[in-house]
Amino acid sequence: AAELDGVRFDFVPAHHWSKRTLLDTCRSLWGGWVLTDRAGRRIHFAGDTGYGHWFAEIGRRYPGIDLALLPIGAYDPRWWLSDVHTDPEEAVRAHQDLGARRMAPMHWATFVLSSEPVLEPLTRVRAAWEKAGLPREDLWDLPIGGSRVLAP
Repeated sequence: AAELDGVRFDFVPAHHWSKRTLLDTCRSLWGGWVLTDRAGRRIHFAGDTGYGHWFAEIGRRYPGIDLALLPIGAYDPRWWLSDVHTDPEEAVRAHQDLGARRMAPMHWATFVLSSEPVLEPLTRVRAAWEKAGLPREDLWDLPIGGSRVLAP
């Protein structure tokens, strides 16, 4: 953990591989972050990750997550990418595992990295959110480059 200007940064589990050169595959840690401000507001930034038990563990260790930024794209074909990228339905499940109040989908439509149609992740996450019976206003499906303020 580290603190910067009253915001605590905790490194949390994720599942992906790391690589920055031809010779350093999986030689560094990969993870996400939980940020907690002085008022106790919490944001979970999942980073690149597949779906797994770590979301429930993070939710238990950091209760009261106000916003979860979860990846929804670059998931197809599943046989190759399921270990390292959540699909939209898994992202909604991860949101629920975390016990988060809101979700902001990320990691979709910026670059063509996989086989799914570029806007499919957004369509699928909206459908999964609705199927889970979650409040529509708590899905922050912002446009690429969009922003929103997390009010107290």
